[in-house]
Amino acid sequence: MRVAGGRAEQNLRAELKRDLFVNNHAPKILSILDALVAVILSK
Repeated sequence: MRVAGGRAEQNLRAELKRDLFVNNHAPKILSILDALVAVILSK
């Protein structure tokens, strides 16, 4: 039981880290994509 609980906790921590990563980087990635689309459409 203890091992399973520890694994679940690790999964939760990994998900939290991933959420933080996504929240930090998604706006940058989206702005880069927007810039690329603008360049492609302007040609």
